[in-house]
Amino acid sequence: MEINWAAVFDRLFKEIDGPKGSEFYYSGPDYLEKMRRVKADTPDYSTLLAERKATGKSTTRRDYFRDLFYQLDEPNKSKFAFAVMLDLELRGHPLCTEIRSMIGGGTAGPEVTIPAETWNAERLNDFIGKIETALNLKQPDRVLTLCYTCMEGFFKAYVQKHVPARAGVNEITALARIVKDSLREKNPNYPGEIFNVITQTAHALNKIRDAFSESHFGDEADLWAAMYARDLVNTHIRLLLHFM
Repeated sequence: MEINWAAVFDRLFKEIDGPKGSEFYYSGPDYLEKMRRVKADTPDYSTLLAERKATGKSTTRRDYFRDLFYQLDEPNKSKFAFAVMLDLELRGHPLCTEIRSMIGGGTAGPEVTIPAETWNAERLNDFIGKIETALNLKQPDRVLTLCYTCMEGFFKAYVQKHVPARAGVNEITALARIVKDSLREKNPNYPGEIFNVITQTAHALNKIRDAFSESHFGDEADLWAAMYARDLVNTHIRLLLHFM
């Protein structure tokens, strides 16, 4: 599917426009902060405006927002759009389903907030964004690899915080068993079966990642597996966030 990035920008700008200071409004510095996540050399607000004035370019908010967006390559356009949509949704904005559909689908990944000493929350958020980007670019093999790494990393975060004696464990299925047993112990009033899906998911991600690495994938028919894995990862991270 060829993405109409002009239409994506127009729709995205509509969501971050409005009265200055309103709930979902993006100021220049707000926009540049998000842009810097995908393009590290993005200048600060005063520098950008000075550069545009010096070269005779418009300093109108919409114009420089658009120019910065168009300067990104396609993967980073997608990553930037998802970062903005996720931020809006975390503020209470309704799901940006129309924009997601324009880019190619996808469900909102959870924003990861965990103690810095247990794992790197920024790194996990980056993985979630990359999963969405790879899915929209129809790269199922990359989606599966990222899902595996993201899930393994978040299991590690949980174990380091709640079962530090087992913090040296690294393999995803072993980590999943530790997490499952810990949750069952902490929640004895719930049937144990409710947490069994954690180990089942870990085994599934482990097996399917191996299958993708040993075969040639990439056809649209394989996207169902990548989408399913993405949804499993998002679901389990949301569950574990309650205990972080």
